[in-house]
Amino acid sequence: YTGAYNAMLARSVLLALFCSAVSLRVAVLSDHASNAWAKKSSCAGAKGEVKTRCNLQVYRDAISKAAGAGADVLVLPEGYGLDNPTRRTFYEPLISKKGSNPCIFGDDSAHPVQTQLSCLAAEHSISVSVNIFTTLSNGTRRITDIVFGPKGSVEAVYHKHHLWVSEYLHFRSGPYLPTTVTIAGHTLGLIICWEGVYPFLTRDFSQVTDLVSHHKAQALLWSVGGVPSMMAKMAKSLAQRYNVPVVGSATEGAGVIIHADGSPSPYVTVVPLDEIEGYTAKASVAVADLELVERP
Repeated sequence: YTGAYNAMLARSVLLALFCSAVSLRVAVLSDHASNAWAKKSSCAGAKGEVKTRCNLQVYRDAISKAAGAGADVLVLPEGYGLDNPTRRTFYEPLISKKGSNPCIFGDDSAHPVQTQLSCLAAEHSISVSVNIFTTLSNGTRRITDIVFGPKGSVEAVYHKHHLWVSEYLHFRSGPYLPTTVTIAGHTLGLIICWEGVYPFLTRDFSQVTDLVSHHKAQALLWSVGGVPSMMAKMAKSLAQRYNVPVVGSATEGAGVIIHADGSPSPYVTVVPLDEIEGYTAKASVAVADLELVERP
């Protein structure tokens, strides 16, 4: 038997153990880097909100390409895809609450990421999972996942609980609050960067266990800030440990779309982004169909 046949057989056996199986078309942004701007471009060396707006051009095209390929959801990388955290970084005031619609009430001059992505999700009728660096009303900062639904409404907000060491210089941990989102009728769990590695180093698997066992997550959406090779390895380990697919987007490397048995999903298509003036990364959107199961 070939490896591909064995993988297909294993997935078939897994699906037979559950009551029903469905398909979800997912997309990830690959090979984007927030500093990939030519020296003579207006975005070269940009700081703060200007840099964030430069990289929003990339996200805008990625959303259009993912929707054009029929994706139900696009996963974008951790906030590092817009900028690296420094004293001069733009930490966007958080206005997103579950059920709200920043496209309707947001102010692009103050909340460009939330306002624009909410509008783009609605314009293209696609769910978008974005991660941004935020400032709360009390002045503290968080690393925040926001999922916009296909009408632009906020479907989930989650603040990173397990921070990487250097992130404590700029952020506070969010509360322990394992969070899922419903997309196209399916329950998906949210994890952010280090949270997918932390369990294997500390042996504390409580967050992912809660997502899968208690909240019945059928797949994990993972936004990552770097080290894509580590993401690929850990995504496979997470998938195999919990029998759930993992969909991840990282800066400066390929995204991952992993089946529940740990095998990479064959892409339906990989769509290069349009040429953006001064942008030098060879970014693309990878799209694949995932087999999901209803968890008992």
